[in-house]
Order: sequence, then C-alpha cells, then structure tokens
Amino acid sequence: MGEAVDPAGSERTPDIEELLVAHLPHIRACLRARMGPAFRARESTSDLVQSVCREVLEARDRFEYRGPAAFCAWLSQAAAMKLGSKRRFHAQARRDVRRERGEEDLRVSQIVAGSLSSPVDAAVIAEERDRIEALLDELPDEQREILTLAKILGLSHVEIAEQLGITLEMSRQRLKRAVARLGTLYDLRYHREQG
Repeated sequence: MGEAVDPAGSERTPDIEELLVAHLPHIRACLRARMGPAFRARESTSDLVQSVCREVLEARDRFEYRGPAAFCAWLSQAAAMKLGSKRRFHAQARRDVRRERGEEDLRVSQIVAGSLSSPVDAAVIAEERDRIEALLDELPDEQREILTLAKILGLSHVEIAEQLGITLEMSRQRLKRAVARLGTLYDLRYHREQG
C-alpha cells in the first residue's frame, strides 16, 4: 500500500503498516492492561496483538489518518473489540484453563526493559513494571481502562472523554481516582515489604 497524503497536501501521512509497527508496544501494553490474570492464562498476548494487527490491516480501506491520537484511539477500540470477542468465545466454550497450555508471554515491562543497556537496570525496571501490572489487575475495569488510555496510550482528557462518552471533567476525576487507588495499592503492598 502506498503512502497517503493529508487533504491539505502539506505533509506525508504515515502508511498504516508503518503506524502499526510503531505502535506495537502500545497495542501489547493496552491488551495486557485490560486482560487480567485469568484471561492471560488462557490467551497469548502475542496472538492477540497479531490478531488486532490483522484486523486493522483488513480494515485499511476504511482507514483515514487523522493524527496520532485518533490512530491510538482506533487501535484501542480494535483491541477492546478483540478482547470482547475472545472473552465471549471462552465463555461459550467454557474452557478449563487447566487443560490449556499457556504460552509464556512477554510482559509490558520486557518491552521497555529490553532497550536498556544494563541487565541490572533492565531487571529492576522489569520487576517494577510487573508489580504495577499486578496492581492494575486488582483495579475495577473502569479505573484500569482510564489508566490504559491515559498512561499507556497517552490520550488526552479530551480524547478519553470522547472515546468513553463522558465529560472532560469526569475524565479528569476518573483518572485522578484511578491513579490515587493505584498508588494506595502500591503503598500497601510494596512499602510494607520494604518497611
């Protein structure tokens, strides 16, 4: 597929394949944050990322680049739809996780840690990311979703409000509460270990 040009003709719009490659870590992080531990035991994040990318590429004829934030929102929606579809599949099949062999998957932390120069630094970052991922699993869906949109996908409050169908002020309040709850959980769980 060739590159697209924006309607004004002023700048080159990235090709959809280029955009997907650049956003792979975000897709993976977005999926992992939304999956929860039970679902992670049944599904490989790598398989889900591939499936989301395939579906995005299949929808390329409907693709119109409207900027990085809109593209992130589109990817977020595609990831959410894929997770919903997989959850329905597992609910209908009533699969027993003990009969399924789960693939050991890369964690969000390993994406970041893999680019660090020191193995010690990478291990420390990976451990911290794993802790935060475990805490995300304990949050209600609404709080996990807003943290995913704001902190992993980097959407603004305007974009979050539009995507979730809420007011700008509600987006700010939800994020504030989610960050506070995550901080409280972190303090309770990990500061006790050190203290």
